[in-house]
Amino acid sequence: MLADVISIEKVKRAVFYALLMAAAHMGQTLMFSRISIIGVRPMFIPVFVVAVGIFEGGLGGGIYGLFTGLFLDMAFAETTVLFTMLFPLIGFFSGMFSYFFINKRFFSYVCISLVFLVLTAVIQAAGLVFFWGADPLKVLSVAGMQVLLSVPFMPAAYFPVKKQAVVKDE
Repeated sequence: MLADVISIEKVKRAVFYALLMAAAHMGQTLMFSRISIIGVRPMFIPVFVVAVGIFEGGLGGGIYGLFTGLFLDMAFAETTVLFTMLFPLIGFFSGMFSYFFINKRFFSYVCISLVFLVLTAVIQAAGLVFFWGADPLKVLSVAGMQVLLSVPFMPAAYFPVKKQAVVKDE
């Protein structure tokens, strides 16, 4: 009975996604949190959540997003539950979009990733504007640069997940 639910392929994919999450987190928190271009740092973790959501569906993307957000919130001192609440939604809706509205091709992935990168940047910026009284135009320009700096990480997330995932229909 348990063998019907858990297969060796599912365990392999779960281990792969855990290693992918660890590598993405180390890159985000150890390397790219120290490197800034024009004072802006990329925030590329959402593209990994979108990739897993597209190929694993809403439930798999939501679970991956929950763990990713939880570990990212633990790594950053500035946030408490922002990513823990946002990333499961990103993973879930990425999976739902890929199931009902879009295909699993790279162009569709880039479009959905851009939407969720902008959403993440705007939500991060909203806290600065509403709670700290920052200038909205300056904060949104930094958010736009953050999105642009995160775009080159899209292939690094999409192609390994596509190769590992079981693609049923395209």
